[in-house]
Amino acid sequence: TSDGPTAHDTPAHDDRTTVRITRDVGPILGVDDREYDLASEDVVTLPAENADPLVQRDAAERLD
Repeated sequence: TSDGPTAHDTPAHDDRTTVRITRDVGPILGVDDREYDLASEDVVTLPAENADPLVQRDAAERLD
């Protein structure tokens, strides 16, 4: 099959993006079920599905 044996271990939405937080965001629950407490000037690697909206709202800037 196209899924392969590790499809459930590495979901397609696990693409990650490194960002610098530009304003306090507070705790968010990532699509990876981890909680991230984001404060201004933090540099974090987030799932892209979480990082993209932060960048769009000018709460973060992409570093990679």
